[in-house]
Amino acid sequence: GYLVVASTSLGEARLYEPTNLGLVDTFAGLSSPQSVAAGPDGKLYVGQSSVIRTVDLMTKQTADIGGGLVSGSLYGTTVFESKIYASGSGMASIKVLNLDGSDAGSVYIGNYSKLRTAACRPRVYLSLAAVTGSNRQHWSPGLVYDKAFGGGGLSSAFGVGVRSTGDVLIATQNNSAYYVFAQDGTYKKSVAVACPSQIRNIAVDCADSVYIGCYSANKVVRFDAADAYSTEVAVTSPAGVAILPALP
Repeated sequence: GYLVVASTSLGEARLYEPTNLGLVDTFAGLSSPQSVAAGPDGKLYVGQSSVIRTVDLMTKQTADIGGGLVSGSLYGTTVFESKIYASGSGMASIKVLNLDGSDAGSVYIGNYSKLRTAACRPRVYLSLAAVTGSNRQHWSPGLVYDKAFGGGGLSSAFGVGVRSTGDVLIATQNNSAYYVFAQDGTYKKSVAVACPSQIRNIAVDCADSVYIGCYSANKVVRFDAADAYSTEVAVTSPAGVAILPALP
């Protein structure tokens, strides 16, 4: 799949081809984006401040949706089965929206705030992971609260991704690493990332490679399915990272 990166300071999303991470296209007109997701409808869904901005990949036209339903910096935007799952600093639950931005309910995750991001496991069932600023991580198969889990020194959790194996990857914002957990929450290992601070969102592609957004280091780093370093690409303030399975 193609790598999509939303740059906060540049106010744009960038599209990279999967082999050598060469730049394919740029989509301007964003306002301090914090997260990004690829929809099934040829659009990007970009989490900004209290609004989601859509970007048509063909026409590059933008539109704002979700106003009044989401709040704060939207650090997490996930699209799964024609629903948007938005989480952010001003929200105590994950907001579910239809692709047109209309209200589709909420996912309550406990008495926590400072939500960061969410991840869905495709093709099996919806698995939602909400990460709070207080270092708790919630795993909710089928949108029913299950349990919190962590371990291995995980703290300041931010980005979440799920591999085809069911393994859950959680990037820690300040510890220069991402952590690998089994689907039941068992800690497996941590993987060092050359990013001194401010790891933000991450994404997993169909080959189970993981892309780490190193916000302060101005780069996105790729690790393969065995968690070995693969390559990296320079991007200014890469807050949002996502995978577009195919061009529209």
